[in-house]
Amino acid sequence: MKNSREITAVRRDARHHAAKILAGVLLIAVLLSGLAPVANAVVIADSSADFSGVQGLHNWSYGYYNGHSATPYKPGDFVFLPTYGASVSGTSWHALEAPGGTWTLASAQQQHPNGPQTSGGRLSEEQWSVRRWVSPVAGHVQIAGSFNYVGTGTSDGTFDSLTVDNTTILSHHVTPANPGFSFSTTATVHVGSILDFAVAPGTTDYGDATNICVTISTVPEPSTLALAAFGFMGLAWGCRRKLRS
Repeated sequence: MKNSREITAVRRDARHHAAKILAGVLLIAVLLSGLAPVANAVVIADSSADFSGVQGLHNWSYGYYNGHSATPYKPGDFVFLPTYGASVSGTSWHALEAPGGTWTLASAQQQHPNGPQTSGGRLSEEQWSVRRWVSPVAGHVQIAGSFNYVGTGTSDGTFDSLTVDNTTILSHHVTPANPGFSFSTTATVHVGSILDFAVAPGTTDYGDATNICVTISTVPEPSTLALAAFGFMGLAWGCRRKLRS
């Protein structure tokens, strides 16, 4: 028979090994809970890859704000650009590109507004170029991308923004001296939510070409991995209770 010292040593060793197991289980739980959102995030919109000559295709539309509505320079002010085809910026959605028209356009990777001070015989009207995405899903989405000024040095810059259902969630002044910014933010949307990516002019529209790239991804609710993490946490709690007994 084992004496009391031997029994105490065996119990001490058992608790030591159990503590190691507990630490390992907790580590796995933490790693799984962190991996769950990454493993299940799904890109549901890409402004460049989804660009097309059909308004509304892939939930994207192309237009402008002109300040003529009851809610000037807000989503309710949106007007569809009328023409798709060759333009000064390659293939784009645009208005009349001639005297009496505007510089406003949206292409796969670029937007250009029209300013109150303009050139080439264009209308002296402030128009914000707008790329619109209408959400087909409900829940949380991750919105990531960039605005980058690519015009001439004579520009007084553009004001680039993201509006979600009438709430502006980011806005930056992009200039030749401050030529761009990247962003990553989350928003809660419902089916039919409107996300407007706008490029507005300064006093002039000289050289206001601005590149834009956006991806929108779902942010999942707790997934199978997260549930597994909770299971491991429960197991760890059970081990802890046994260690104390």
